[in-house]
Amino acid sequence: MAKQSGIHGIRGKINGVSYYSSKNGGQLIRKINEGMSSRVKTAKEYANTRLNNAEFGAAGSLAGAIVRPISQRWRFILDSIATGKLVKAIKAAMMQDTASPWGERVVPLTEMAHLQEVFNGFSKNEMPQEIVDVLQKGVTYKASDNTLNFGQTGIMSDDLAQQLLDKGATHFNTKVFAFNVSKPYIGADGKTYVPAESLMVDISTTFGVDHGDIAQKDDFFDASELSNSPAVLNEEAHLGGVLVVFLPERKVGNEYYTLQELCSAYWCPAKAA
Repeated sequence: MAKQSGIHGIRGKINGVSYYSSKNGGQLIRKINEGMSSRVKTAKEYANTRLNNAEFGAAGSLAGAIVRPISQRWRFILDSIATGKLVKAIKAAMMQDTASPWGERVVPLTEMAHLQEVFNGFSKNEMPQEIVDVLQKGVTYKASDNTLNFGQTGIMSDDLAQQLLDKGATHFNTKVFAFNVSKPYIGADGKTYVPAESLMVDISTTFGVDHGDIAQKDDFFDASELSNSPAVLNEEAHLGGVLVVFLPERKVGNEYYTLQELCSAYWCPAKAA
């Protein structure tokens, strides 16, 4: 049943026409093609459409695996159309997989550098360049034993510390996730799934920092644990890297308050060791 959603807006179906809102608040109208859904699922002429839909489903699962750990805790960091951006980027990268048949293509490791800029577009704010430089130099993936290694430390510079202090931040948290995604598969229900063991693994207890002191220019990561402390990926992994969430905060008394307007996230693909 159609419902009025504003002075002019309508939501629902009227006489075979569907009225709905876009994420940016616009009003859209679409004609309903009754019976088309069942034909797309079975008709021979829609075979290529089904293959394309399977890959979009895999791209959606993959994008969800990236966005979910942030959205569950720090939704304010995300761009409003973050998932859509990632799905588009992942689908484009899948087309570079020439070894797998259409409908089963995945993101080749060789495409990770190409995807990096787009993947990082899901964060409203840019990660401080100092942290980006440390990640790009120090994250490696070793295929022979499926390990993800962190080989660089990062001490906050005087310039970055002063910038954060000037904006009212006194401390920061750094959360770190290892990212391991296996090849998506089609379940018995026809839906596309990413294996549970493939999602983000929170390794902040090893590599992250809680309430780092900006005035003291503390390390971005736990320096004592960075060297020779690999995060093991499963044998089917085809995409590895780390997601870092940087959360500046202000200490008032004994309480810490996250400064949402300064927070950012950055995904860094691992280079071959």
